[in-house]
Amino acid sequence: MASPRKSAAAVRPYAELCAQIAQAARHGYSFYVYALADRSGVFYVGKGTKGRVLCHRRMGQGDRNASKLERISAAGESLQHILLGFFQDECSAYAYERALIGESPDSLTNISPGQRSPQEIASDAARAILARVVPFEQWMHAAIPGARPLYDRLVAMVKAEIITPTPRELVFTPSGQVSYGW
Repeated sequence: MASPRKSAAAVRPYAELCAQIAQAARHGYSFYVYALADRSGVFYVGKGTKGRVLCHRRMGQGDRNASKLERISAAGESLQHILLGFFQDECSAYAYERALIGESPDSLTNISPGQRSPQEIASDAARAILARVVPFEQWMHAAIPGARPLYDRLVAMVKAEIITPTPRELVFTPSGQVSYGW
């Protein structure tokens, strides 16, 4: 059985959402935080790009909100999509998402307290590495002669990764060279 054709009035809110997202992206705000709500209030907060906010319209068994969405549909209610903020970088969007989820975790269907960006994960990993770095004098007992420049370079690179993380890795060659790349 074919699904009924939506009227222009029913489609319009989605077209407006898409237009708002596209306009923000044209101005460099590619990331956004959104909420899903029904008449009882907000039940989900997420971070998205492009049309992510509209993906929840497609109910499926794998969707963690499927039962909530099915109840809304069965009751003849409409799902409300609310754009809460636009961001130029993913880290800021994730931070805002986590803050909103943290304000009312018990009333939301979110499984996790929010995600972390790859940059945040890399920065945390660099902090963990730096915390395990031993002082040069202690390291010197097992190091090769002339290792101080290598040690200083390694520590500087890890400190830089904390400030400006990248999805890269440190590679140590048998000859003592350190490369920073993929």
